[in-house]
Amino acid sequence: MPQYLAKIENNFFTLTNDEQHHIKVARVKIGEQLNIFDGFGNQWLGGLESKEGGKLLKPLPLKVPPKNITLYFSAIARQGAEELITLCTQAGVSAFCPVFSKYSDADLLKKWNTKKERWEQLVLASCKQCQTAKLPKIL
Repeated sequence: MPQYLAKIENNFFTLTNDEQHHIKVARVKIGEQLNIFDGFGNQWLGGLESKEGGKLLKPLPLKVPPKNITLYFSAIARQGAEELITLCTQAGVSAFCPVFSKYSDADLLKKWNTKKERWEQLVLASCKQCQTAKLPKIL
């Protein structure tokens, strides 16, 4: 069952606009149950009560990585960096920190905000795919 990122308050969840779109595309109907996570390491089974959100029904068991791993990597070309972030998120890395080296992509700082936003999207997609409840940080 796919999982969806939501804001949690009390016993209710509110879906982001992107997640509302994913629910619509996946043809999830009001009244159906779905996996919800908050990005901080918590997962629940939730009941969809409207297109914006619903009620949390019960907590789900967590997949906790055995260690906190921060991956320091040379800022490489776009395709390589995106693949690295996707696969390492699925493997359980808890944070990513690009560093400059002899082989670094020199454009990293020029377009940092755009790259960081793209990497955060990749992290979210990877967490949803592998059912991880905690979003790794991009440092």
